[in-house]
Amino acid sequence: MLRPGDAPHGSPLSFVGAMVFIQAMLLVVYFTCVEYDDELFSSEGDDHVSRLYPHFQDVHIMILVGFGFLMTFLKRYGYSSVGLTFMTAAVTIQWYVVCDGLMTQIFDHAATGKSFEPIKISMETPIFGDFCTAAVLISFGALLGKVSPLQLLLIAFLETVFFCINENIAKHLGVVDIGGSLIVHLFGAYFGLAASKVLTSESMVASALNAASYRSDLFAMIGTLFLWCYWPSFNSILAGETARERTILNTVLAISASCAATFTMSSLLHYLEDMEKHKVKRTTRRCPSLAPSDFKKFDASKFQIELNEAASPDPKALTLEAPDTPASPDPLIGKLTKKKRTKLGGFSMVDIQNATLAGGVAVGAVANMVIGPGGAILIGMMSGMLSVGGFVHIQPWLQSKLGLHDTCGVHNLHGLPAVLSGILSIVYSWLASTTDAHGAQYSYRREEVLCDVFSHRCEHHLDAGDQALIQFEYMLISLMMALLGGSITGIIARQVANIDTEENDAFNDDQFWQVAEGTTYGETHALKELLLHDKLGKSTSNSKLSNAV
Repeated sequence: MLRPGDAPHGSPLSFVGAMVFIQAMLLVVYFTCVEYDDELFSSEGDDHVSRLYPHFQDVHIMILVGFGFLMTFLKRYGYSSVGLTFMTAAVTIQWYVVCDGLMTQIFDHAATGKSFEPIKISMETPIFGDFCTAAVLISFGALLGKVSPLQLLLIAFLETVFFCINENIAKHLGVVDIGGSLIVHLFGAYFGLAASKVLTSESMVASALNAASYRSDLFAMIGTLFLWCYWPSFNSILAGETARERTILNTVLAISASCAATFTMSSLLHYLEDMEKHKVKRTTRRCPSLAPSDFKKFDASKFQIELNEAASPDPKALTLEAPDTPASPDPLIGKLTKKKRTKLGGFSMVDIQNATLAGGVAVGAVANMVIGPGGAILIGMMSGMLSVGGFVHIQPWLQSKLGLHDTCGVHNLHGLPAVLSGILSIVYSWLASTTDAHGAQYSYRREEVLCDVFSHRCEHHLDAGDQALIQFEYMLISLMMALLGGSITGIIARQVANIDTEENDAFNDDQFWQVAEGTTYGETHALKELLLHDKLGKSTSNSKLSNAV
């Protein structure tokens, strides 16, 4: 286990020093370079508050409660999942205001020669700060349990810089991405995957604590439900007046359809997976020539329940086998064909916690477009199926073939649905018009409705094909920016002392938190050893161990 004297960079004092430095720097910058926007001194400020603040509250709850509890599925990492989410959000929002203000002025100066001025903040500023925080926390999901608080602080600091660059590229290109599928989800997912590839070791992945428990999975569902309920606010908070209601409706329909598709695909794919794994073959039960008198002669005591570990890796799989006897007076023995009962399929909590939300990601880039109610349902269904397929097939393949470990499966919830959303944004941007040329269901009917969604297209007099090309170009830019930024950040973070995995510090709250007595991983295993060595009664050992865990 890391100790202050053994690893100076991993000691609590290193984290304290880094946090003090960041906060001191932010304090100086806020005092000297940050000012209120002029609209805060006019009547427009009240309009912005009444229009934006309720949605901002929803998004804030998503960030802290939704993301925080969604990551509590690890059985010994609940404190860190919620606590470090809280810390990361608080620091990222402050740093984003400064970083984005500076980056915006750099881009404006390069484009128009505009001179630098103090950073202005308004009601929209913390909203964009929450978007940046969401990207950072998505990346944290890929690294969950494998980085120290100091490393996470460094990653959040550097990722915010890359995020601001990527975001300003989107603004200057005129990208349409109302729900942040390309700017937030695509970027955050692949940034985290690139960093995870650099920072993850084999010993971390092999840790016994890299697993969930019944209670931890239940806590994670709290995060899922909060995210599911508030996702329409996330997608619609920045939508224009003519598009906000459409954005909310499209998101509700898509995320509902993804939930239904997830339950269906989870049960189906795990059933097929178990069929393949156990190589179960349907057999016909034969009951030849059984007379009523045979049932009366049946002696149940001649059957015994045995564990059949050879037939199944699950020690709880039970079979009924008759004892080896040379001859039995019971005529029913030998006439019944015994069949092993094996559980096949079932819902996976990993799928339900994550893939049910995929519709919110997939519809994000097109949520304010005229996609039609049927289109929203179809997008949700496709994203749910794609996400479950990612958890069942793609993620294990990436880990076994590429050594890419993704703790929370952010590639399946955020990465793949975001790619789908990017492709859909290309298609629907090309279809967008005020006529019925591509069907009445895709018509925006009035020019102001079209321009409320495609403001850059109208301002620069572009056609539908130009906007579709912009969407395609930016999807590639965001992906490359994420992979490059994540790799660079991972290399830098690797220079900071990492968690010592030899003593179960990965995925373990004991390393960085004061955990309540009797609940630590080490104490639980010490109790187990004590019970075994003292040769306590079987029932006593099991009950005490159960209470300790």
